[in-house]
Amino acid sequence: QMQLRGLRCFLTRVAIDVRRYPTIDHAVRERLVIGFSSGPDNFRELLELEAALLEILQKYPQCRLQIVSGTAPRFTSEALRYEFKPWLHDNPFGRYDLGVEEMLEFDIALAPLLLNDYARGKDSAKLRQYMALGLPIVATGFGVNAEMIEDGVSGFLAARAADWVGALSRLIEDADLRTQMGRAARARVEVEFDVRPQGILLARNLIACTEEPWS
Repeated sequence: QMQLRGLRCFLTRVAIDVRRYPTIDHAVRERLVIGFSSGPDNFRELLELEAALLEILQKYPQCRLQIVSGTAPRFTSEALRYEFKPWLHDNPFGRYDLGVEEMLEFDIALAPLLLNDYARGKDSAKLRQYMALGLPIVATGFGVNAEMIEDGVSGFLAARAADWVGALSRLIEDADLRTQMGRAARARVEVEFDVRPQGILLARNLIACTEEPWS
């Protein structure tokens, strides 16, 4: 039997300062925004949703798709219209955390993932930002998404195109559900991923490292 020897290690999640995230009001609006915010290197995940998003936008003309990124993605279908918002050069000492101001018009957030080893092991600060804003999320039920989102409580986990269409339809049609899920998402971030509880956890782990001898 092999006995591993070395330093004690622990996992610390990327923390955010929830105080710099306003809670989005999910009162019924004339136009609902389905939002996606991520880097261009994650456009492959978004493009996988093209058929589902086209169906939703045709079914609900009161909805619009808003994409926040460094560049605009290119969908196959010209019928899929969306609004592109480039990232702002935020002031790190301003009212909001970096990247927040661009998402304040969102009503529903998208968090797609590809089913590969990279996605299996990645973390997602953007997912925590969505949750801190009180946004209901529709996400691929894989990797960090499945760990952070409680299906049917703080968002919906989807596998097939039909799942995405069904989940988005429910959220579009039910403002109370959007509010309820958004509150549940915000509450989880406040308890688990805010800088204060994460700072306490980090300090405890560092102290434990100094107290326990090497194995």
